[in-house]
Amino acid sequence: MNKAIPKEAVCQVFENVNTGGVALTVFELVTATFAADDYELRKDWEKRKQTLNKQLVLKNVTATDFLTSMTLLNGFNHHKNRGTAVSCKKKDVLNLNLQEYKCNCEPLTEGFIQAAKFLLEQRIFSERDLPYSTQLIPMAAVFTLLGGKVHNGTVKNKIAQWYWCGVFGEIYGGANETRYALDVIGLMSWINESGKEPDTIIRAYFNPIRLISLQTRLSAAYKRSNGSYSKRGLL
Repeated sequence: MNKAIPKEAVCQVFENVNTGGVALTVFELVTATFAADDYELRKDWEKRKQTLNKQLVLKNVTATDFLTSMTLLNGFNHHKNRGTAVSCKKKDVLNLNLQEYKCNCEPLTEGFIQAAKFLLEQRIFSERDLPYSTQLIPMAAVFTLLGGKVHNGTVKNKIAQWYWCGVFGEIYGGANETRYALDVIGLMSWINESGKEPDTIIRAYFNPIRLISLQTRLSAAYKRSNGSYSKRGLL
């Protein structure tokens, strides 16, 4: 195939001719792309996954989650430097640059670990307690971008407000790629530039009567309504 053909088109052909009859994940497609540059992404992820699994709350983080968070991280850096849009849809993940991946994979791994430590402070101890595993994707990108700032009390309180608004507002339950991007931009602006609150905080709404109708553990609000969060002013 001609090298000028867009990467997502090459991956689409690869996906269509897959004889196994199983739809390939974004991770498998990026793995194939990086293999062209002699980089074994799968081996790298297996080692990285072992590191993440030491944090119980990160046990369900997938390779695709990691790549999506990486795309958000790179997208925000480009947005900051060039004014480009932040997006993490499939085509954006497929456009990941190998050099950027190599530069950011260690910082992002640490970002996920810092996010896990933050969740422990919020009394979330394992993946079973996690209301929305998807919320880890933008959270890890933000923790990576903030670096040492995450230890500042004011910064941590803002992240906590955003996090619990997402949980009790039940906002992270659907297709989230657009929300990821909005929240990464919104959180970074709110924290670093005293901008307006992120979209998730603005849109969040929780009616206390909702507690009466919570009957399934699959509900994010149910998972956390049994905790002692009323003392935080959240209920």
